[in-house]
Amino acid sequence: MNNLCVYTLGSVVISRGESLRFPTRKSRDLFVLLLLHAGQMLERERIAEWLWPMRSHRKARGCLATALWRLRETIVDPHSASPSYLIRDRNLLGFNVHVPYWFDANVFAQRAACGLEGSLPCDGVRLKALEEAVALYKGDFMDGCYDDWCLIERERLQLLLLRALKRLQCQYRLEGAFEKAVSYGRRLLDIDSLQEDVHRELMRCYVAAGKRPAALRQFHRCREILQQDLQIEPMAETWLLYRQIRASHETFPVHDAEEGCQVSLQANLLQFRRTLDLMESTWQNLRRAVDELVDGPEIVGGGASFLESEVDLPRN
Repeated sequence: MNNLCVYTLGSVVISRGESLRFPTRKSRDLFVLLLLHAGQMLERERIAEWLWPMRSHRKARGCLATALWRLRETIVDPHSASPSYLIRDRNLLGFNVHVPYWFDANVFAQRAACGLEGSLPCDGVRLKALEEAVALYKGDFMDGCYDDWCLIERERLQLLLLRALKRLQCQYRLEGAFEKAVSYGRRLLDIDSLQEDVHRELMRCYVAAGKRPAALRQFHRCREILQQDLQIEPMAETWLLYRQIRASHETFPVHDAEEGCQVSLQANLLQFRRTLDLMESTWQNLRRAVDELVDGPEIVGGGASFLESEVDLPRN
């Protein structure tokens, strides 16, 4: 017996050796709904409300009975002794998880969850899981269906895709694979061009790749989109990154970013440390100069400098 394969990310295709043809869209949607809740038994009344929310209780139950009959006629294999895909009684319906099947939405969610575990950088296992997840996402879940149950699942999977793409964008920038990082960033903006964090990450990718003009153009593109769609200016963080890039004639440092790809504080702390070291050196020189001019007690006692006694310096 050929295993059941269900594709719902993009064009909906349900096959068992060959594509199954459902007589109505509702019979197909019923099957996918049961598959989403595989391992659970759902009340028939609840299913009827999900699939026919605008019908009366009695008419919705009648529509469910008809769709279920059509579904069974489509998926039952008369030449196979294998268990049925459906488990049913008078009041409950469910999908039989003990029958072999493959469901792209489930596999996508599982691979994405694996890849999103832990922090950056990803190891090889998690990176492979992310790549497999985004490759499975051919389009939105059950495209063309606008029932509430479907919209909720579509949004959940879209959010998982966005998180997976953002992690891949950050991962490849950290690895120095800037072309891959840029490609994932562009895919993110194709989904939602208002994601400022993605615009910022693209700016960092371009600068790290030695494409400073492209980074500046990305900022102006971001600003244009925000003004056109929302009538707002970019966030302060985006402006700060733009000014840092514009003021720099050297390659902007690739920060060791975490999931949010925030601008790292390490460079600022390093600069602060160097400033304090310079102040400390100046203070010590002043002490020595005074000691040479005045034969008396030291200005600062106890051998501890002013800076060391008053400031807790960040150490690398």
